[in-house]
Amino acid sequence: MNVDFFSSDTELSRTCFVEASKRFAAHCWRHHVMDEDKDDQVDLKNSIIISFLNPYIFPAEVLEEAIAAYNIHPAPPAYPGRDPQHFSIYDGYLSAGATLHRMDASVDSGEILDVLERPLQPDDGPIEHDQLSRQLSKEIFERNLEEILDNTIAPRRKWNWSTQNKHRRSDFIRMSYITTDLSDSEIERRIRAFHVPGYRNKVHVKVGDRYFIYDPEFDARMRKKKKI
Repeated sequence: MNVDFFSSDTELSRTCFVEASKRFAAHCWRHHVMDEDKDDQVDLKNSIIISFLNPYIFPAEVLEEAIAAYNIHPAPPAYPGRDPQHFSIYDGYLSAGATLHRMDASVDSGEILDVLERPLQPDDGPIEHDQLSRQLSKEIFERNLEEILDNTIAPRRKWNWSTQNKHRRSDFIRMSYITTDLSDSEIERRIRAFHVPGYRNKVHVKVGDRYFIYDPEFDARMRKKKKI
């Protein structure tokens, strides 16, 4: 049987694939490194699809052709959709997690099979959330893999996806946009949740037709200077 493992290009994903393919070597494993727009055009009619920290959205007809399709979402069911590490920090939901679920045509909406969730520290931000969620994603993958391949997996208990906290990429971009009418507390809240140094989508301000990126070091220096 074919096992098609779809993931982003990370060391964690490669490790999971190598370890799983060695552990269950009787199956024919194929690793597909994806991005949001890539379409491999792979024949998946007799395959089990495993989507692991994978940004690609599968067309409904592909899911219908596969034997079964599973996704591991790097957050608890309280935060389906994109960028859960940012929105959970923004909301004060200080738990990271991983959710294993069956895939259907709508993103992060299929039957939930297993959930791992652990608390964050009060000062943790999106980076710490993402790191812990990725660790939990590996754990949930490993503990359910045998049942996935045997096609005997069943929900460990009943969970429901949140219908209020499902976000798109456009929501993240909107929340990264600082306007002059926001209160100081709201600006601080957004910086804590949505600003990650070195990340391409940074908190920014628009003045006229120009955009300015938030610089935390310059901000801290000017605040200190203002207090003197």
